[in-house]
Amino acid sequence: MFNDATSEFDVLVACDVIGMGLNLNISRIIFSTLKKFDGFEFRDLTVPEIKQIAGRAGRYGSNFSVGEVTCINAGDLFQAYC
Repeated sequence: MFNDATSEFDVLVACDVIGMGLNLNISRIIFSTLKKFDGFEFRDLTVPEIKQIAGRAGRYGSNFSVGEVTCINAGDLFQAYC
């Protein structure tokens, strides 16, 4: 539904699985947190996991050739790039 041009939906809420090969027309990724529950405990997302998820925004061949990525908590931006 989300990826259908005739759909009225313009927001998709998803877990980290969004980074696992889904090719959607997404212009912006907003991380609400950089932590995930791995089945045993909450842990920080790794830098490769963050990049994989962020890479969904602005993909070649989609409606958005340039994407935007940010975090709700400004302090998370430092964590994501260090």
